[in-house]
Amino acid sequence: MDAEADGEKLTELELLHQCIFMLNAGHETSTNMISHGIHEFLRNPSEITKLQVDAGLADSAAEEVLRYQAPIQINNRRSTADTKIAGMPLPAGTVVHLMLGAGNRDPAQFPEPDLFDIERRPNRHLSFGLGVHICAGNTLARIEARIAFQELFRRFPTLRLEAPAKLAGRIRFREVEELRVSL
Repeated sequence: MDAEADGEKLTELELLHQCIFMLNAGHETSTNMISHGIHEFLRNPSEITKLQVDAGLADSAAEEVLRYQAPIQINNRRSTADTKIAGMPLPAGTVVHLMLGAGNRDPAQFPEPDLFDIERRPNRHLSFGLGVHICAGNTLARIEARIAFQELFRRFPTLRLEAPAKLAGRIRFREVEELRVSL
């Protein structure tokens, strides 16, 4: 609350908005990451077996879930200077929409991009952003995913999918509205 940059502090309203953003960003994205992960594991039971046999795959499993079904599909940036992307000129102030889901399925970066593979390495997905824009909660989200997938399939080894996930009709957030499973 007392932090400042170049002599400027956040206003009370800006602080409130940051608190709301952090709460929503940390809750909704983690919830969607875990629900999508459960869905993809249940659609690919051989990946559950791999995780049950080798708990060391928990980290790469979390990364693959993030790549395969990124909880946030679109991010926005504004260019601060005249620049070019792939030869296309972008004047300063241009809003650019980053399609994370598409980037995470780029066949030049990910062989067999439509295959859910918890052993995928390297897995340089874009789901948390990069550099100064990296998600502040990325470490916590990875820990949550690792524990959730390991423990769920350890405690409920007969868990199975009853119907495909019902997804919300949102563009920015990839949200599982309903996931029917049984034991």
